[in-house]
Amino acid sequence: MLRRFLLLSVLLAALTAMTSAHADHLQEGVHYRALSSPVNVSIPRGKDGIIHEFFWYGCIHCYNLEPAVMEFKESLPDNLAFEEIPATFSEVHELHGRAFYAWQFLNMPESTHQALYDEIFVNGNNMRNERELVRFFEDKGVSADDFQKMMNSFSVQTKIRVAQNLTASAQVRGTPSVMVNGRYMVESGMPGVQSNEDMLRIARELALELAD
Repeated sequence: MLRRFLLLSVLLAALTAMTSAHADHLQEGVHYRALSSPVNVSIPRGKDGIIHEFFWYGCIHCYNLEPAVMEFKESLPDNLAFEEIPATFSEVHELHGRAFYAWQFLNMPESTHQALYDEIFVNGNNMRNERELVRFFEDKGVSADDFQKMMNSFSVQTKIRVAQNLTASAQVRGTPSVMVNGRYMVESGMPGVQSNEDMLRIARELALELAD
């Protein structure tokens, strides 16, 4: 009887410790910050949460993180959604953001995303004006006329306005940054974030906790 009591006590203590550890694993102010005003985001039907990555093609940290982002998207649980949002801090950021949405609306391959990063950080072309972007897309088989029409289309302009609102509402401080469910931001420089790859892991864990 005593042995059973002791065993039960040990099991209860272990369960309490595990529960406490789980609850304390991700801490506000250490691993993420709560937004003072939650951002109105749309969680796709059939999903329990959504993770947004704010990026910029001219950001070396975003470039270095991209292989991890690709792997992250492929391994994301079925109940979570992921969306990339071009940060819109300046005219150049918005220009690159329009290029991002243009290649999507033009139904270009997903590899175009990495190719844009490579053009800047491998080929040394900063693409800080529309003329340089036109040349890049011409090399990918898109005519200058088709690209410029799409860059300045209503669809792309609408997407950019959404990106602007999200960047401002989420109080994005730099790139890359990750937002979970429009409520929490995971950023480099936080005490519990050891690397940019860490941001993705924390965002995934936080999103799954919120989905429970």
